[in-house]
Amino acid sequence: MISIVIPVWNQHEMTADCINVIRENTQDFELVLVDNGSEPPIKAPFAGFADVTLIRNEANLGFPAAVNQGIRAAKGDVIVLLNNDVVVPPGWADRLLRGLESFSIVGPMTNYCAGMQCTTIGAYGDIEELWREADAWGVEHDGEAAEVNWIIGFCMAFPRALFHELGTLDESMWPSSGEEIDFCFRAREAGHRVGIVCGG
Repeated sequence: MISIVIPVWNQHEMTADCINVIRENTQDFELVLVDNGSEPPIKAPFAGFADVTLIRNEANLGFPAAVNQGIRAAKGDVIVLLNNDVVVPPGWADRLLRGLESFSIVGPMTNYCAGMQCTTIGAYGDIEELWREADAWGVEHDGEAAEVNWIIGFCMAFPRALFHELGTLDESMWPSSGEEIDFCFRAREAGHRVGIVCGG
């Protein structure tokens, strides 16, 4: 089972869209939602047959503190950190899990970020067209992966055992950010590999 940890501060509709797509496109998961002082408070969402854990902070403690809370509460063998503005396509979790056969931390490609994880897909007008374009891109790049020094934390997966080995994300880096990069560097220093997975 994978534990999907999503820190949230307000953005109720965006969070609901993210969770609905997870529910439609993911199997064998639990959802750990960390509400960082949202007003009004986030309500426990419907996630089908998946377990949902909702953690409420009365103030915004920052992204790394929320992530650490979520991971501590997680029950799955694999942790997926996910931003609430991400929509995951069908098959996304399987690709990440396959990537963990070669890497200790993995992240995906996307058409909506900067840097080395950014790619271009065909034009789309609605969510179904997006899924078709994402699937076509995945088939074209089946099996491709790249070892890197770090990945962007909008979506990253790693075994929960790695969290116990390396320790928590550095909460002192908030609000400057970069805690996921620091986590990747610490993993590499400990002999682990970090990778970007593409198709599959």
